[in-house]
Amino acid sequence: MHRTRPATSRSEGRAAATPRTSDIDAGSLIVYCRQQAVHLCSQPTPMRKMTSVPPFDALAKSYGAQIARFRGLSIISIACNVERSVDIGFTARPESSLAPFFRLPPRFEIAHRVFAYGPGLLSAGELIRGDEVLCSALKFLLSNFRCTVEWSGQRVSVRVGVGVADADATGGQRFLSNLALVANRLGDVGRHRVVVNRRGEGFGPARLRKITLTAAFIVPLVLLFTVKYWISRGS
Repeated sequence: MHRTRPATSRSEGRAAATPRTSDIDAGSLIVYCRQQAVHLCSQPTPMRKMTSVPPFDALAKSYGAQIARFRGLSIISIACNVERSVDIGFTARPESSLAPFFRLPPRFEIAHRVFAYGPGLLSAGELIRGDEVLCSALKFLLSNFRCTVEWSGQRVSVRVGVGVADADATGGQRFLSNLALVANRLGDVGRHRVVVNRRGEGFGPARLRKITLTAAFIVPLVLLFTVKYWISRGS
């Protein structure tokens, strides 16, 4: 007679397929563990949905801002729809005691730790001082990013070190939102009658920068020709 083999359950089948430590040696156990580790690592892991802050240049483009970089300096500007030739600078530094000796433009405090200077300020100063939202945005930019804000013609620009504007947790969104707010508010100020008196109000930031660049180019040439002249006279 043929004996019938008793059927085994699934649990018994799995137990038979899985070797026991008592039936195998140490070498076989190591091989088995490695096979199980490879099997577990090969299983696909669910990917988490990550939210990333867009790059600063793309974020600036969404605000309508333009960025120009030169060495360690970033110039970030936003258009300001004003048909006035104003040249006003905003800074957190008060007027230097040496300003009268070098005929530098006087600085006026329009808000706490916010100073302004340049042609057009005497006419637009009261409007700027009366706008608390504008003064708060200027103070935020000047105090948190250690920059200077310039309103020259139809653009509002900020000069700041490279990597400073997008160094906060928002990736530069707070910087750009406040800069756009400043440009919008100054545009509203410029729609009023703003009188620009360049002789009485001194130079603005754009004019001072042109004078500085011109002097930096001319002074070395003057010194060079002076040295050559004295050398030729001595010989």
